[in-house]
Amino acid sequence: MPRAIELEPSLGWINSPGPLRFDGDLAGRVVALFFYNAWRIESLQSVSDIAWLQSRFGMKGFVVVGVHGARFPAEADVDAVRDQNEAIGLGVPVVVDRNFRIWRRYGIERWPTFVLIDARGEIVGSADGVGNRRILERYIADLVEAAPRSVPFHVEVTAPYETALRLPGGVEAFHSRVGRAGHLFVADTAGHRVIHATQPDAAGRAEVVAVFGDERGFADGVASKASFNGPRGLAFDDRAGRLFVADSGNHAVREIDIAGRAVSTFVGTGKPGDDLRGGRAASEQPLNCPWDVVIDRRLKRLYVTMAGSHQLWQVERQTRVATRLAGVGGEGVVDGAAEHCRFAQPAGIDIGSDGRYIYIVDGQGCAIRRFDLVDRELVTLVGVSGEQDVKGIAGDVDGMDGAARLQRPAGVCVWARAMLNASGDELLVTDAHNGKLKRVATGDRKVEAWASGDGAFVGAEAIAMAAPAPGEGHTAQVFVADTRKHQVTRIDTESGERTVIEFVGLEPSAGGR
Repeated sequence: MPRAIELEPSLGWINSPGPLRFDGDLAGRVVALFFYNAWRIESLQSVSDIAWLQSRFGMKGFVVVGVHGARFPAEADVDAVRDQNEAIGLGVPVVVDRNFRIWRRYGIERWPTFVLIDARGEIVGSADGVGNRRILERYIADLVEAAPRSVPFHVEVTAPYETALRLPGGVEAFHSRVGRAGHLFVADTAGHRVIHATQPDAAGRAEVVAVFGDERGFADGVASKASFNGPRGLAFDDRAGRLFVADSGNHAVREIDIAGRAVSTFVGTGKPGDDLRGGRAASEQPLNCPWDVVIDRRLKRLYVTMAGSHQLWQVERQTRVATRLAGVGGEGVVDGAAEHCRFAQPAGIDIGSDGRYIYIVDGQGCAIRRFDLVDRELVTLVGVSGEQDVKGIAGDVDGMDGAARLQRPAGVCVWARAMLNASGDELLVTDAHNGKLKRVATGDRKVEAWASGDGAFVGAEAIAMAAPAPGEGHTAQVFVADTRKHQVTRIDTESGERTVIEFVGLEPSAGGR
């Protein structure tokens, strides 16, 4: 059998004081190399399997070592990979590969791929794709039984910064109105909790009203007794006082009763499903990594981006029945009818001014898509339909009529309604890997940077608009989950002034420490 190849050259190591070598720290151990990309949905889907294998065999000297490969230029940054590993819950030693050179030396063609190496340092097999826990368990059990070393491998996980927020991945905001208070909600993704705060004052101070969840888990209940697993997208029904949460790591949509401060599971089983059609209700219907959620104009239906199955789903609020709305399943940027189109890890979502169009961010496709609820057709507004070559789809280019390029966009909100803008809705998009916000005109498909000086945003995952009620005199405000800065930033749409929100009374979560 071939010998394991040393993990070099690299751009750096994470959760390790230095390079790990098969003729050094890894000698005499059973090792699983996990070839992955931290921003790919398959990596999030694999984290629970890795944690399970570590708990099963870790005391016997088994160790998982990640080998990260960058799909986009920004993903070669070691600090960015470290943050994203924390966001998805991957706590293993990781080497950041240099231009896929380690991948090529091992002959890796698909992410994720596990390569098993026995205690003698010989490659004994591999498994690609997700859902291989049982196969890996069987082989690892035999390998550790024959291994001479049973001392647990100590992983030096990098301590997170002591910030109140940890990689926030969702935000929702509402201005105060006559008879109704203003609200600011944040999905504190790596803190595994959802924060409810008051509408920030002029100085950016927001009083914390309630915190839901505190550690990674899947439990309903009151306030901090409930638990989430990497919550992301948020949608608030101001009339009913209900907040809906895309609880991605739990493969569920959760519902929070703001007045009663209670969390319940609206739909989802807590485990990933491979159902591409749906039709069941509530806890009977499995989901696959829901990423963002929006409420329709009549407040009767939820629309959910299903990142794990690369689809758009809908959930009837009265019956809680969840069904596929668009996307055949399987990754791609393919326009067309609902039954035949494809998405590429859909992320942010918002609904247009007249309720007819849904706008979806395709993160891995570097595209902005529009789905017509009447004609049931999907079109690409920004990006390249059908193109999968990264060099052809990714970039930082403003322009119009299809010339613009983005680099892993993430969040979207409607900026200007079509009724006020004859050329159609205008959108604001977080161009996450470029560290910018982009303004997108859906009519002529013009894309331009907005409120984005150098270094303004770092990996921003979500954006929300707080629009005033007609005649109330407030200025519309934009709230950005500035993810890798561990903060929420408010932007005044008239002056352009940026203010970092201070959450008064918020302590770091137990899950984020």
